[in-house]
Amino acid sequence: MVLAWEIFPTDVRVAPTPVQRIVVVARRTRRCCSSQVCYSHPSDRMEQSSVQTMPSVLCGSDDHTPLVALGVLSTLFISGGFFALCMYANIVAKQRSADADGSVFLARFRFLFYRFQVGMF
Repeated sequence: MVLAWEIFPTDVRVAPTPVQRIVVVARRTRRCCSSQVCYSHPSDRMEQSSVQTMPSVLCGSDDHTPLVALGVLSTLFISGGFFALCMYANIVAKQRSADADGSVFLARFRFLFYRFQVGMF
């Protein structure tokens, strides 16, 4: 049996494209927010609504409150973490791109910097 790391050299890395990274963050954020989407029952006169992804959980019930809290915290950590990483990259970009390993830094954050020209920075 031949393993993948025996075929490919160690300097070749398969990295996700910038668009794939952003899509992953967007999907995770959407999944975290799915517990907050409610729909009303069409035949119910008591105006109750259920969570769209879990119809057995009523919105505003004791079972729904932890789901909302978990969704808000997850959204803050996933989207906030990605935003903090982008802010960090923008703050240290001038210093890190001038270092010896500047090409590695620019390749890692190319989804932020690929449209900018060096002369304009």
